[in-house]
Amino acid sequence: MPSITESSITESSITEPIPTDLRADVNQRAAAQFALIDDYAEEDAFFAEIDALAAELPAGDADGLFHRACARDSWGHPDLAVPLYRDALERGGLTGENRRRAVIQLASSLRNTGAAAAGLALLEAERAHGSDHLDDALACTTALCLATLGRDREGLSLVVTALAGHLPRYNRSMANYGRALLDGDDSWPASKDLPFRNHGFGQPMLVPVNRRRANRAAVTAVTPGPRADPR
Repeated sequence: MPSITESSITESSITEPIPTDLRADVNQRAAAQFALIDDYAEEDAFFAEIDALAAELPAGDADGLFHRACARDSWGHPDLAVPLYRDALERGGLTGENRRRAVIQLASSLRNTGAAAAGLALLEAERAHGSDHLDDALACTTALCLATLGRDREGLSLVVTALAGHLPRYNRSMANYGRALLDGDDSWPASKDLPFRNHGFGQPMLVPVNRRRANRAAVTAVTPGPRADPR
């Protein structure tokens, strides 16, 4: 099977037009079925339900292949999911968020089958395609691939930076600490607008004497109150 390239993922084409309402109906019912996955005692019964839904679409339909891949992946069979994800992406025509989900999930399955480098390459290419609500999932999966490849510090940087946006406080400081991990110095937030402050933790940071003398005017010991997300 030919390898997936960036162009094969982004330039979708459908050889057979499918009614929009049919696609939407199958996608909605597949989502409802996955919400009930924990009610199934046997994987084969779940596979049969998803495969039946996929069969309502034309043979080889990308969305149908995607749902079948998700079913195998969800039951711990990444080896069965990988070729289905690949086929769906190479055929093109995945609707809505299914295309980006397929890239993320394929990369994760590649990692789980010993091909973390290939998964990482897919994720890095996907980051150039814009931003959406799946950005954090993309970052976490990238971090896992990096960790598998022995690049733990880079992976931790991605996770901390992604998590920073969801914290009730410390958003800016955690984002700065996350970025600083890439510089090999996680002690000083890489921020020009908050040079040597307490960064929201309620206690002033301990500034080394040499830096304290050089930056005496910048050192503060302020405990900030509630504030809006400073991202």
